[in-house]
Amino acid sequence: MPDSSAPFDEMAALSAQDLLAHHLATLLRWCAVHLAATPPDLSGAGLILDCADATIAAGADRLGPHHSLYDEALREARRALERAARR
Repeated sequence: MPDSSAPFDEMAALSAQDLLAHHLATLLRWCAVHLAATPPDLSGAGLILDCADATIAAGADRLGPHHSLYDEALREARRALERAARR
């Protein structure tokens, strides 16, 4: 029988910084996939990027040593959105 406490234990072992890093990476991957589609989902990508931006702004330095990496990834995703809008 599966251990029903396994998901809880996994979540309990995860730091807030690691959870947010995974969350941000997932959001940016979603954008990459949907901006590469034909036609690109500009509205969805814009929403996702606004939410990622809010998360990064709210977390700021509390996101840990990779905060600047998140900022750069978000800037690159915004550039991808602009390129997709011009296609």
